[in-house]
Amino acid sequence: LLSRLFLFFCINEDNMTTFTIRFRALLPMTNSKPLENGQIIVEGGRIREISLNTSSSTEGELIDLSDFLILPGFVNAHCHLSLSVLNRQIPSSVNFMSWVRSVVEKNELVTWENRVLALHAQAKVMARSGVTAFVDYIPHSKFIMEYSRLPFRQTLLLEVLGFLPSLVEPTVENLELVLEENLNRGKMVKLGLAPHAPYSVSSNLFQEVKRLADKYNCPLSSHVAEFSEELQFLQDGSGDIKDFLKERAVFDDNW
Repeated sequence: LLSRLFLFFCINEDNMTTFTIRFRALLPMTNSKPLENGQIIVEGGRIREISLNTSSSTEGELIDLSDFLILPGFVNAHCHLSLSVLNRQIPSSVNFMSWVRSVVEKNELVTWENRVLALHAQAKVMARSGVTAFVDYIPHSKFIMEYSRLPFRQTLLLEVLGFLPSLVEPTVENLELVLEENLNRGKMVKLGLAPHAPYSVSSNLFQEVKRLADKYNCPLSSHVAEFSEELQFLQDGSGDIKDFLKERAVFDDNW
């Protein structure tokens, strides 16, 4: 029900349609008691009026939810829909880098078609759960078009990787091109930048990504201080993270 209602909002936001929602109870999220037995008039995607009299005149299409509680949609503040295809495929591990290796190995074998199918399937699960907005970390700009088909308000963070100095310039050039091409994506999709972590992004690249975020006024996100191996690597440059970066041929010997 929540997903159908939100989809109705999304479809009608641009054409300025006016409609009425009748409710049994409305949770306003303002530390007040639920409002009971009323109706909401929505105009152009915004709530114009809330009335506690169901005998009031309606405007436009009437959505009768007089047996339901209405509340604001939920926000999933950190998700990875593009990794949904790996659900139940990654064994649990007490060692973080063992888990990372499993994710990377499995992820490299996934086809684009299967990834997209799983992405849309999990998006439907979120919608049925009442989620109406989310923040997602996308590994490549080609996902932007696929995500833009979803009926959610979205902040899509372009994930940035690059520990080698030689990667700074081409990575920044590509990020800026993507940001410029998608500035007018619409009200429902906003882009941001996500330098992955201090152990996977060089300090110079971090600084350049921050510069881009300031220039394009977009959000910035990063994984920091999450596990003991990270602390060890950042303190003395040793441990499992160093071994993993060397395995991937992306370790900077001058770091």
